[in-house]
Amino acid sequence: MGAGMSSTLPLFARRARISEYVRARLRPEDRRRGPVVPKELEGLDLSRSFAPNDQRIPVPSPDEMMSILARMGKLKPEDELNCGACGYDTCREHATAIHPRPGGKRDVPAVHD
Repeated sequence: MGAGMSSTLPLFARRARISEYVRARLRPEDRRRGPVVPKELEGLDLSRSFAPNDQRIPVPSPDEMMSILARMGKLKPEDELNCGACGYDTCREHATAIHPRPGGKRDVPAVHD
């Protein structure tokens, strides 16, 4: 709709009316020929390829989990308050997040006294 024009039709109904208008005004030879592609773009390769990139977080073994929790100051199950202050639902989820990953290490945050 141009300036100063209004319609009570919903958006998709207005778009459908415009599409119908354009289709009705196309010459038959334009419909058979299809869209016109400029010569500069005729040989353009627009294909893409993708390789898998697994982003799953490795789960630490029980021994690694206990070691990480100990470095976090969680020496006993009672120390695992699961308060959510760190942003994780449980202390074990937090420990899994800071578990070293292949290709790089993650530092365990210092325990505050």
